[in-house]
Amino acid sequence: MRPAAAGLYVPSRELAHAGHELTQKILESKVSREHDPLFARLLAQSAARHFPGFTPELVVSLPPKPGRDDRFRNVRRELAARLGAADGGSALSLTRLAPQYRRMSGAQRLAAAAGSHLATESVRARSVLLIDDVVTSGSQACDAIRALLAAGATDVRFACVART
Repeated sequence: MRPAAAGLYVPSRELAHAGHELTQKILESKVSREHDPLFARLLAQSAARHFPGFTPELVVSLPPKPGRDDRFRNVRRELAARLGAADGGSALSLTRLAPQYRRMSGAQRLAAAAGSHLATESVRARSVLLIDDVVTSGSQACDAIRALLAAGATDVRFACVART
């Protein structure tokens, strides 16, 4: 069986929120866990709708920067429970940071993100749902998917709450 990868984001019209409301909730989620249950519910609903028949065995999030709190811990745990999957919290790590990443162009981000993620053996022969809150260029997600597939994941799907 060939490894597969696919992606989606949850457009604000699916959230029944105006775009600015969603933006505010995402910004608040950077410091508060208040909206974690909402994000988990929305990601579960959207994944079921956009990936019919896909049953992940692991839910993994893009990893935090070294020394930072894992702000997806609660979302990942709740989403995994909703989907009957395991929380793959430590399955993916960030191996290096790119200085000034937010100021880079899309092409620069793609080059800077290449090889910046490492996945553990825990993903071997498993289907994985990778999650994030916001995607800008997709470079981090692409490299994370590459790492998951390189570590032996059989099927990787990506879901995020919003894109810029």
